[in-house]
Amino acid sequence: MSSSLGPLLADIFMGKLDKFQLSDQIHRLKHYGRYMDDIFAIAETETDVDALLNIISQAHSSIKFTYEVETAGSLPFLDVLLSLRPDDSVQTCVYGKETWSGQYTNFKIFCTPSTEAKSSPLLSSNG
Repeated sequence: MSSSLGPLLADIFMGKLDKFQLSDQIHRLKHYGRYMDDIFAIAETETDVDALLNIISQAHSSIKFTYEVETAGSLPFLDVLLSLRPDDSVQTCVYGKETWSGQYTNFKIFCTPSTEAKSSPLLSSNG
């Protein structure tokens, strides 16, 4: 999103979607969490996941969601890999997608000083 209002507007849009179009389906889930447009949900059955995706996909023509199912007890969410331990506790570790090259934008060339200032603390902790 190129506008500084973009993330705020996306969060407002998704909040309204949660409240008015997804609330019934959300209450059927074991857990539902959202950061901006990234949703983390725990469902009893795959049917519940399919129902949620169906409702989200029909909510607005510009919304295109995909989903990932846990593999070997692990599931990535944002930059974190969540792994279920045998005692049902959750282990977390930093996660990078396979397509991540490890390179960042040269802020001096492509970004405004305010963008650099906002991103730098995140980059230093993402190692």
